[in-house]
Amino acid sequence: MAVRLRGAAILGCFTTVVAFTRIEPVDAGRRLGFPASLQRPADLLARTFPEFIPALRAYGGGGYDQFQRNDLKKLGLVYVQGLVDLTWGNLERGDNVWKWSATDESMNKLARKGLKVIAFIICPKSPGLPWDETIERDDPRFVAQYEEFAYELTKRYQGHPAWSGIVAVWGGSADVWDQDYPLTDPEVVVPLINAAYDGIKRADPTTIVAGFNFATTAGSKGDWELFHRRAFALSPKFDWYGAQTHGIPATWLLEQGSYSGVQGLVNVRRFLDAHGYADKPIWLNEGGFLFGEDLGGMPEQAHAEQTAETFIVSRTLDLDLKGWVFFEYFGKEHVGEDFGIMTTLDQASPPRPRLSWTAYKTLNRTVRFFDYRFETKISGRANQATPPFVLRFAHRTNSSSKLWVVFSPRPRQKGQEPVPQAVTINIAPATRATQVTMLGSTSTIQADASGNITIQSTSAPAYVKAVLSSVR
Repeated sequence: MAVRLRGAAILGCFTTVVAFTRIEPVDAGRRLGFPASLQRPADLLARTFPEFIPALRAYGGGGYDQFQRNDLKKLGLVYVQGLVDLTWGNLERGDNVWKWSATDESMNKLARKGLKVIAFIICPKSPGLPWDETIERDDPRFVAQYEEFAYELTKRYQGHPAWSGIVAVWGGSADVWDQDYPLTDPEVVVPLINAAYDGIKRADPTTIVAGFNFATTAGSKGDWELFHRRAFALSPKFDWYGAQTHGIPATWLLEQGSYSGVQGLVNVRRFLDAHGYADKPIWLNEGGFLFGEDLGGMPEQAHAEQTAETFIVSRTLDLDLKGWVFFEYFGKEHVGEDFGIMTTLDQASPPRPRLSWTAYKTLNRTVRFFDYRFETKISGRANQATPPFVLRFAHRTNSSSKLWVVFSPRPRQKGQEPVPQAVTINIAPATRATQVTMLGSTSTIQADASGNITIQSTSAPAYVKAVLSSVR
């Protein structure tokens, strides 16, 4: 299976700015008529998050925002990145001259659908301030302005019902190994991360700051380690360590010690632990798979399998992983790069679901996978075609309610296919189980006298659910 790696993605923003005004922050919750509890300042509220946050990077603007807001609910998602333009240069058009109206409207529309935005604030791709290119990001004046931007943004929306309470801070605007982007050394990036952290916490101490958010697949293992050693020596401030990873099947480890892919996150965790950050969870701010063999990516079936397996396998690796923003919903054109779980706009308008969309929906809504906690791996190893992966989870509020996930991984060797295999699962004392396919078909399986059921492991994840007793 062909695999292509990806470094960083840039959010598309299509909001048209029609007027510039300087206004004071307002209580958006009160303006919308939400309950009083949602109008209180966030520092008076205790933020709570799901144990794991499945999310999706949306397509910004272009006339498809309402379509996406409706479709996100069909997927069973609450958290989204995108759909709200938080670009610094679009919000602050001059020093302390703010344009909030379009962003207010986007936030209000998300709230009405029960959706929450994971804010993603990045420095401009150009090295200077949005309104003064002569002040570059290694200038203390730039750092101070970035802190104020983070402060004003958080202060304005921290009490809004569409505010997730999570902000990803991308200090350098692009991957540090991309020579097309200037001023991305750790000595420049870390002061920006710290400035954003200080501004966010000054506005709302309860908002989580996910720092860094660079790709593990953009540079070499040595480059990644060197950058982070230099960065960590500068005492960066963050609550969760943010990362990206693209294109590597969930059961592959490219090389010993690699940081890339789902399996490479084990080594990211070890690196953080070894450098004094054992208490910092990991946040996957971006990760997905290139679609289409014509673009050097995956065929549709494999793309769907990896969409599901990414979430399944990542939760079995003892990473302290808080969530994953899957990349992406859909793109504009099926040219160059297409990571979407829906067709691109040049293929269909509005876009149509691919198998990946259905696999994600099955995981979220039919299986309700994120209601379960990982218990044990029965079989399966990275880079091994056999035995199949057999993973067991227990419902977080009823441990006797079990979920098994079974699949045959795709081999790393070119030309080889996954190995189908019969898998026996003992569900005693239960006598029957429900099997759900990757695409959502369900059936009932009767156990034999010993409580055993047998299912066929294929490359597509299969889900088996059974309640072993009524004891909670």
